[in-house]
Amino acid sequence: MARGVPENPSEQGIAEASTSMCIPEPEEPQCSMRKWYFTRQEVEDHSPSRRDGISLKKESQLRDSYCSFLQAIGMKLKVSQTTIACAMMLCHRFYMRQSHAKNGWQVIATASFFLACKVRDTPCFLKDVVVVAYEMVHKLDPSALQSIRQREVFNKQKELIIVGERLLLSTIGFDLDIQLPYTSLVAALKSLNILPDLAQMALNFVNDCVRTSLCLQYKPHYIAAGSVALAAKIQKVKLPTQQGKVWWLEFDVSPKQLNEVIQRMMRPDRKQALAPENGRVIESETVPRKQSGIDEDGSAQIKQIKGELDDRNSRCKSDSVHNNCVKIDINRIRDAIKRKRCERSVNKKVVHATDDEIDTEAWIESELENGVELEDTSAKKKQRL
Repeated sequence: MARGVPENPSEQGIAEASTSMCIPEPEEPQCSMRKWYFTRQEVEDHSPSRRDGISLKKESQLRDSYCSFLQAIGMKLKVSQTTIACAMMLCHRFYMRQSHAKNGWQVIATASFFLACKVRDTPCFLKDVVVVAYEMVHKLDPSALQSIRQREVFNKQKELIIVGERLLLSTIGFDLDIQLPYTSLVAALKSLNILPDLAQMALNFVNDCVRTSLCLQYKPHYIAAGSVALAAKIQKVKLPTQQGKVWWLEFDVSPKQLNEVIQRMMRPDRKQALAPENGRVIESETVPRKQSGIDEDGSAQIKQIKGELDDRNSRCKSDSVHNNCVKIDINRIRDAIKRKRCERSVNKKVVHATDDEIDTEAWIESELENGVELEDTSAKKKQRL
């Protein structure tokens, strides 16, 4: 197998010894690369880093380090929280296929951030990413800003990030379908009409979970549901559970699944406040704790995520409207054909249609059944005008 990114690149720029690095071929078939949800045992006991002698505690510390690094870069470059979370997910996936012992997290995290900006349609200039990442890595070095302005140093860091991006893409099998809990959370908050304070706390729980391996073990809507449940318990808010409007159904989860996620989301320093009882989440006392990565203006973060999701939805709707405007009304064609046949019957005219005429009508109907899209005549008229 080809060499990975140097283990501790912070000692030599982001890395000095990167020019001989090459991209490895995936060790597993492409189909297995699409599997991005793992059991707890797979994550904690059988990760590539564990096979190279890195303990679970050490890997958790490294995971927290690159997540904090990505959060800092994202805030510095003023990108959305969903873009930062996407970068974290790319890193998580990479280190489920590659080892921390062979790939320094500074390089992979920077490459993940650069790639996430493109995936989430919030592109940043590579120059800005390289400079900010270098400053973050060398934040204790007062001469770092002057060093990165040197052409030779900058070009080395730029080349390394590009090679790191290729390694990242190769490792994840070019699978850029990153699903985040924010989509399910925002949709449910709108449907349930949840108070802003509760919504912000739920968002903080989601932000915390994205920084952990839980997002590799549970699908996004599970994490979103668990976040709302924990936030409601802390703030002592009763969520709707009446017949026909059970809040957890907004997330498409069962009570048993919900309680499992909640138990995993509870931190060791919290009491085990939630436990399953008759298939329901029971009430208990929980002491609130300040969440990591909380913005001072909580409502601004919720509005930002809602705005980004609404933007994506509006673009999809506009594309759909544009596509529909060039489709002819299929029912109108069918009615015209039926009307034509009825007129023949009422007038009692014996019409011996030629084979070509019969075949033509049959062909039109068969094509309509197959979903053939025809250009609208009104569109043609507009073009002529």
